[in-house]
Amino acid sequence: MLKVIPDSVGWVMLYLIAGFAIFGIILDKIIPGKNPEILIDVPAYHMPVWNNVGKKLWMRTRGFLKEAVPFVLFGVLVVNLLYLGGVIQALSNFFEPLFVYWFGVPKETAGPLVAAFLRKDLAIAQLSAIPMTTYQMITSVVLISIYFPCVATFVVMLKEGWKQLLAAVGVLFCVVMIYGGLIHAIGILLGVA
Repeated sequence: MLKVIPDSVGWVMLYLIAGFAIFGIILDKIIPGKNPEILIDVPAYHMPVWNNVGKKLWMRTRGFLKEAVPFVLFGVLVVNLLYLGGVIQALSNFFEPLFVYWFGVPKETAGPLVAAFLRKDLAIAQLSAIPMTTYQMITSVVLISIYFPCVATFVVMLKEGWKQLLAAVGVLFCVVMIYGGLIHAIGILLGVA
């Protein structure tokens, strides 16, 4: 099953691009906004000084490891505790009608969807352990990709205010529900779901 994900990347990307275009146009009409113009002066190009490149690479690598590794380890710990405590199984049973009949994916995808809130890459890896068809795998990966952002993104969004965070979560919930159902409907029409 692990081979199915790389083989289906083209279909996943097609669904993601189509979804972003469709919902981007619709949401722009419903909730118009404006982007600030950002002008950046690009300095003249020079040959990099390798000592500076090495220092900057080490500084960024160290910063990444210091910031990201704890999140990854914490995410793995939380997901494992949820599995051991039976929470994932309870969520799978509770959301079974939604997953199976609306999205057309196995109810066991509840675990990866919970993990996606902590780490999306961890969630995609968990999908490979669930027996499903290629189309269900494509649908699951698309759902995880458009599903709520990870905890780190929520923290950044929270800095903008609770109202903006709740509005973003509400819009995202609607998009996931509509587009997930639409992908399942397309699969039924094509006879692959």
